[in-house]
Amino acid sequence: MLGEQTILIGTVAQSASPGYLGLATETRTDVTVTGCRGRVLSATETAELALDATTEIWKWTLPAGAAATALAAGSTGEIVWDGTIAPTRTATSVWQIHGPIQPVYDLDGTVHHIRIIAKRQAG
Repeated sequence: MLGEQTILIGTVAQSASPGYLGLATETRTDVTVTGCRGRVLSATETAELALDATTEIWKWTLPAGAAATALAAGSTGEIVWDGTIAPTRTATSVWQIHGPIQPVYDLDGTVHHIRIIAKRQAG
């Protein structure tokens, strides 16, 4: 086990036909993954007159069994984590997957774990 955290990997899909105001509707499918580890890589704050925004970049490590789920989510997916064993989707618990999903292999060529970089902005 890589860590003690339970997360949701969210796959985001857009409808083929436009909805209200010509925008495609999005549907989210969440899959629970246990044995994960998340840590902050960087945090920056932009404080200006009318804008105060914080950006956090996190590195998430998932067990090898989550490879299919993580790869299905792809770079448009989401990670949901709120510190509990049953994460729920709120405004402050969602990270956007940033960049490609990175499988890490053993010397024998099998997947050891999955690495995901994710970003969250608030403010």
